[in-house]
Amino acid sequence: LFGIKNNILPNNNENLKLIALRKNGDVLMTESDIVNLRSNVEIKKIFLIKYKHNLDHRNISKMNFNDKIKYLNKINVNFNLSDSVGKLIKNADIIIFAPGTQHSSLLPTYLSNSLGDTIAKNKKSFKVFITNIGADYENPVYIASDYINNAHKYLCYSSSKSYSLNDFFNLLLINNPTQGISKNKVKFDKKIKDMKINYFKSNFESKEKIGYHDGDKIVKTIFKKFNFFREKS
Repeated sequence: LFGIKNNILPNNNENLKLIALRKNGDVLMTESDIVNLRSNVEIKKIFLIKYKHNLDHRNISKMNFNDKIKYLNKINVNFNLSDSVGKLIKNADIIIFAPGTQHSSLLPTYLSNSLGDTIAKNKKSFKVFITNIGADYENPVYIASDYINNAHKYLCYSSSKSYSLNDFFNLLLINNPTQGISKNKVKFDKKIKDMKINYFKSNFESKEKIGYHDGDKIVKTIFKKFNFFREKS
């Protein structure tokens, strides 16, 4: 349909509804609400529910925060990772966590049952996490450590046990602008150093398309680091 030459496999093909609970207690009832909010109030957790649940926003708003969490957890759907994707991850040499919108796109995918287990068990794979260049509409105040901590949290939600950051990520790639730090760019922060995870800072932004990654530089960096990883393994 889109003329894409490479294989793209869905983690699951169930038709589910995305809902988010913000830290201030607000409930975002649709994916578009999450994407278009552009608010600094962080999202506490996202949930995937079946469409048969006709949620009344007014009734949910009357609940206290803990009751909202309990109710949404109760109706949240635990869906399985597709066999085809699980097999590819199990045998992959390189696994890349690509940049993108977090709560409306990437994190829901990480909730697939057994995804975290499958990634962590592939010890031979080189796992690379790429942070966004531009601030996310959903959480414009996010810094680099927020992106990786959130990914780790949601991958653990899909797992049978708790894993460390290094079970999921071998390398963190962070954009380092050469023209100073813009308020609209994701910032490197000192929390990254405390994570005890390998990271590499460089200017990964495309000169032709501002706000986008330079794909050639990203790929060359990953393969260079992969060769070091393979030599040590």
